[in-house]
Amino acid sequence: MAKKLRRLGAKATSGSRRSKASSSKKTHKITKKSAKKKKKAAPKKAPKKAPKEPLTKRQARKKRGEKDDPKGPVTSVESWLERINKTKKFKGTVQVGMANTIATPYYLRRSTGVLGLDIKMGGGWHAGGVAQVYGGESVGKTYLVFQTAGEVQRNYGDDAAILIVSTEIRTDKSFARKAGFRIGYSVKEVQHYEDIRASRGLDPFTEAELGDLMHQPGKVVYVTGETGERSLDIAYEALAAGLFQLVIIESLGALLSSDQQSGDVGDRTYGGSSVMLTNFMNKVYPLFIMDREDGSMLETTVIGINQARAIIGGNPKGPKERAAAGAYAWKHAQLISLELNKSSTIRGDEKGPAIGREVRWAITKGKVGTHDGISGRYDFYHVPTTDPVFWSDVTLNGSTWGIDRISEMVVTASKLGVVDLAGSWYTWTSEGEVLAKAQGADKMASILVNSEELQLRLREECIIKAGLQVKYR
Repeated sequence: MAKKLRRLGAKATSGSRRSKASSSKKTHKITKKSAKKKKKAAPKKAPKKAPKEPLTKRQARKKRGEKDDPKGPVTSVESWLERINKTKKFKGTVQVGMANTIATPYYLRRSTGVLGLDIKMGGGWHAGGVAQVYGGESVGKTYLVFQTAGEVQRNYGDDAAILIVSTEIRTDKSFARKAGFRIGYSVKEVQHYEDIRASRGLDPFTEAELGDLMHQPGKVVYVTGETGERSLDIAYEALAAGLFQLVIIESLGALLSSDQQSGDVGDRTYGGSSVMLTNFMNKVYPLFIMDREDGSMLETTVIGINQARAIIGGNPKGPKERAAAGAYAWKHAQLISLELNKSSTIRGDEKGPAIGREVRWAITKGKVGTHDGISGRYDFYHVPTTDPVFWSDVTLNGSTWGIDRISEMVVTASKLGVVDLAGSWYTWTSEGEVLAKAQGADKMASILVNSEELQLRLREECIIKAGLQVKYR
């Protein structure tokens, strides 16, 4: 019985094993079949290629048409410039650009009215800069600067705009007009002259004479202040406006600080004009070096008139060292510093009274086309103070008063070869035509003095012959 049961158990076990085996075999066959189907359905693999180098972030942005990441690293000068100019903290306070896109105003000059001096300066006073005229007393500093103002009026006509900051005395209009600077007399001044004429039994001014006395080409603005700080504040505002071709400060040595004004006469103060001039120049520098909002440059010329003083302890009988007062900031800002000194006396005859003097000029500092160490001379005749001054008297003046600029022009033209000098004969030939010929410089000057057209033409030919590439408007 037991044996029979064991045989039946063995059959059942072998049957279950056979069923499991057949089941496992069947599953294996299905999996292999489906794998073959997948293998047939899979596409053929492409041949392997060399892997591409990944794009940089900038290349990827460029491919997508995007600009540089405003916060990421810049990879070119152009993109750096663009970022700097868009940075909020720099906008309006800093200008950054390629050097070949930035212009300078130094090709524009203001003539002194003395041809030889203009040529040695490289054309005259620079536009867009600061200059100084200094020297001893009665050497003609103001006259030379007023003559410059007259040249600005001649070049700009009714568009001329000139600012005078006066720290010493009110501007002498008659003196200015004699220097060629045409300032109109006020109604009050004309009435004063009319009263004098009436008291002397003279006829009143004619309409033409009144028009002459009151006419003024362009705009001339006059500034006076209780203290030097307030006067220089106005000068700064004028420069910031950019409307003036010329700003004259007369004079630097007379600038009165607020401390000096508020104190007693005997109080000792320190700094004086130096502090205010330093502050003034520190404010002015950005106006000269930065473009204006419309992209234009400041083309104003600032000329300060200063007094030269002997160094303490110098030998009073021998050559005196001279120094001009003012701050180091003012000294370093100057593109030209011109010193004037008296020389020999001019007399009408050998034992007659003095009627003038020879003035020697020297460029003691020069930048931007001007060099220091250059000197020259011109004759300066005493300037009468008779009032009033008619313009016709000024235009016909030869060497009667002030700088004898016509004779100086003849001498300069002969040195350049524009006017031929043979013995004592001066001959000016232009384009095959003899325009002027005379024996002696004085007679040649007398021909030119009656023709402003000839003066301007001779001046232009001399500027070209000297090789100067400058403009005056």
